[in-house]
Amino acid sequence: MKSLKISAIAMAGALMLGACSEQKAGSYEIAIPLQGQDLNGTVAYLIDYDNGDKMDSTVVANDSIIFKGNVDKSYLARIIVDGQRYGTIIVEQGTLTPDSTGLLTGTPLNDLLVNAGKRLDSIAMQANSLPKDSIGMAKLDSINIVYENIEKEIFTQNADNPIGYLFFLNLAYRMELAELDEQLKAYPSMASYQRIKDLRSALEKKAATSVGSKYKDFEIKNDSTTTRLSQFVGKDGKFTLVDFWASWCGPCRREIPVIKGLYDSYKEKDLNVVGVAVWDEPEATLKAIDELGITWPCIIDAQKIPTDIYGISGIPCIILIDPDGTIVSRDKQGDELVADVNNCIAKYREKQKEAKENAVLTEAASSN
Repeated sequence: MKSLKISAIAMAGALMLGACSEQKAGSYEIAIPLQGQDLNGTVAYLIDYDNGDKMDSTVVANDSIIFKGNVDKSYLARIIVDGQRYGTIIVEQGTLTPDSTGLLTGTPLNDLLVNAGKRLDSIAMQANSLPKDSIGMAKLDSINIVYENIEKEIFTQNADNPIGYLFFLNLAYRMELAELDEQLKAYPSMASYQRIKDLRSALEKKAATSVGSKYKDFEIKNDSTTTRLSQFVGKDGKFTLVDFWASWCGPCRREIPVIKGLYDSYKEKDLNVVGVAVWDEPEATLKAIDELGITWPCIIDAQKIPTDIYGISGIPCIILIDPDGTIVSRDKQGDELVADVNNCIAKYREKQKEAKENAVLTEAASSN
């Protein structure tokens, strides 16, 4: 089913009424109340959104986080407290405090980011109110176009500051390699960001493992056990459905019933299923396997090994491999995944039937 292409920015805040260039160097202060959360004594961090570096830290006291420091150049950051994310902001000269709705405002770029999020949120609300029928889905296509056009507008107006980077990154996750390269030629400054570099590398690897390519093997070592994908591919002459997932991933969990349906329908003759738990803790994976009633084999604690090989930047990522080791479907979910599996198995059965019939005819002809 179609869904609105909601960006991460819409969760952080929300219109761009005008562009705003890089801010000057100076001091910053960020004050965040945490009443009722019992976090006093824990450490809060400002984490560079692009490269993951810890840029500043402070101890939570009096139910508040207060960061103070100097910034040479504004940058995008995540606030992490006791291992939990508390939003995305731009560290720049000035003072940030919550407004009446709890959003951090008070500096030029952060105010623009909040306004941008509000604009996108209003469109998301329109999408969520649509009926789940053919008329609603048709309207959703139009809303998706409007949403993406606003993202592009915000990016182009802010290509020289962290807001532009954030929106470019969000758009880039929906691009194929050729389109990303075209955009990087138009906006070469974006190519300097680590996340963009990583995404481009992932897209190259994704292209090398696209439909029509041979699958790539990998091995995962757990204690004294080594498990390889090749142990499952082509086993008993069946197709192999590989589900890259994680216990914390909501969309991954929602896809499990779809995979269960396919597994129950085809496991006897046509289909093996193997889960590959990535970016997750083994204990959490094992708990989720039990909670979700997963009965097929699962490779746990794979972390980044397979996602680096297959250029996976988001999960779930589901790949269907035919008995000969060729990838025949990738990145499909829900009804589209079911249709692909059904079609691929049906075509393979027909091909096998024709091969047997031809073999019989050939044998009959040779005996005559």
